[in-house]
Amino acid sequence: MCKEFIFLCKNLDLFGCELVAIDGSKFKAMNSKKRNFNDKKLIKKIKDIEDKIEEYMKELDENDREEKEVFTPDTEKLRKKIEEFKERKGEYDKLLEGLKESGETQVSLTDSDARAMVNNQGIEVSYNVQWTVDDKHKLIIDYEVTNDTEDYNHLSDMGKRAKEVLGIEEIEVLADKGYYNAKEIKECVDNGITPYVPEPERRVSKEIDIPKPEFK
Repeated sequence: MCKEFIFLCKNLDLFGCELVAIDGSKFKAMNSKKRNFNDKKLIKKIKDIEDKIEEYMKELDENDREEKEVFTPDTEKLRKKIEEFKERKGEYDKLLEGLKESGETQVSLTDSDARAMVNNQGIEVSYNVQWTVDDKHKLIIDYEVTNDTEDYNHLSDMGKRAKEVLGIEEIEVLADKGYYNAKEIKECVDNGITPYVPEPERRVSKEIDIPKPEFK
């Protein structure tokens, strides 16, 4: 539907085809933070489970010695808990191995493509949707759903896509400082895209006045 709308706008000459703006918007996924994992989180959960299993095993040994192989409800409950923890550990082991093999930094269990990123002044499992808007009537000409946590790798790609959608050889592109990336800017210039992206201010550490020692 979006492509049909863009095609209609293009035929009605509603695009200026000279200047576009690119920006990203974060859209929260259905995936909760509890069902999103990175390697550090998985390693910690595996370690916690191993500690818990060890604790239960010691408790089980003590019960066995005291009760002389008489199985009580408490003993059975401990055995069941240990099996549950082993099963959960196996699931975490598989997720960790999958991260190593894929080279990904995160895995989400509900929305597999979603990633934890800064959104709404906090961390949420989200998608980062890239938008391109034409200057003439401020109409969207293109979008791409990504799971990148930052915007700086999308300037040239979205610029090239804009040229293709509009059917032009050259275009000017506006973007905020989140898109400042020397490699991406060069890629734009090499492909007939003139980017206007502010350079982020460099953080300069405040100088601390240290009193000079007085020599007598």
